[in-house]
Amino acid sequence: GQHVGGADGGAQVFQQFGGLLQGRGPFVVRGLVEERLGGVGLHVLAVGPAVEIQAVDPAAEYVSYAREAVGDSRATFQVGTAEALPFADETFDLVFIDADHSEAAVREDIAAWQPKVKPGGVIAGHDYGGKNHTGVAVAVDDIYRSHHHPVRIEANKVWWTIR
Repeated sequence: GQHVGGADGGAQVFQQFGGLLQGRGPFVVRGLVEERLGGVGLHVLAVGPAVEIQAVDPAAEYVSYAREAVGDSRATFQVGTAEALPFADETFDLVFIDADHSEAAVREDIAAWQPKVKPGGVIAGHDYGGKNHTGVAVAVDDIYRSHHHPVRIEANKVWWTIR
């Protein structure tokens, strides 16, 4: 994959997505841990005024934190999972996954959320290659081994590919 550096990996990655996502939306941010919820949401919202986010996490405390951290009416935060929420397939231009990092959970998240991404949209996640999160790389590499678009590895252990 392609590797880039930078002090703020989230900002750099979403700036890179910016050209691809300009004029598109909505986006979903799935299961982000507390320190990333606000930051990733703000980077996505910075893509442009037409952007909207549906952020989803099964943990109510993270959802509450994100609402306060982002504070933007274009962002909606919900407690739940892909299976339990009424999102039709091919709804989102970007899905960003950063939840349970076990291999089984990453596989489940990709299986649940990938159908929600429009063709040509981006499915992405965090902690690829993290020494404490080896299940992320194992699942991503296996799932996308023969995928028609390469998986890109960016700053701050972010992975992404085109659906």
